[in-house]
Amino acid sequence: MPKERVCANSETVSADHDPIVLLYQEWCSAHRDWMAVADEPGNGNWDFPESKAAEARSDAAYEEMLGMTPTTLQGIKAFAHLLWSLVGPGSAEGTMGFDEECKLPDAILIAGIWRAAGGEGVHPN
Repeated sequence: MPKERVCANSETVSADHDPIVLLYQEWCSAHRDWMAVADEPGNGNWDFPESKAAEARSDAAYEEMLGMTPTTLQGIKAFAHLLWSLVGPGSAEGTMGFDEECKLPDAILIAGIWRAAGGEGVHPN
């Protein structure tokens, strides 16, 4: 990790390799795998082995990222998405509640970081 502070206009941010990106990709993959079986009949408590394995992968990637500092815009974008998943809107996208929650200051700030780091769309999803 760089010893100096990471700033948006710093040479450090444009570094070629950011280990957060691979962990973020694993986190996203685990979430996709979890969602693929979440609504299967009999998996109401998400206790199917596939659900538990995906959750473990997601948790492991997340925990490892917590000890890191992004060094690229892709890493910053990954952190914005993680933060959105933790403290962003809790209502389902497309609902009135979601739209209202997107107007809250924390959601506006996270979405702005997401877009500034190259995220597609108005907010992470």
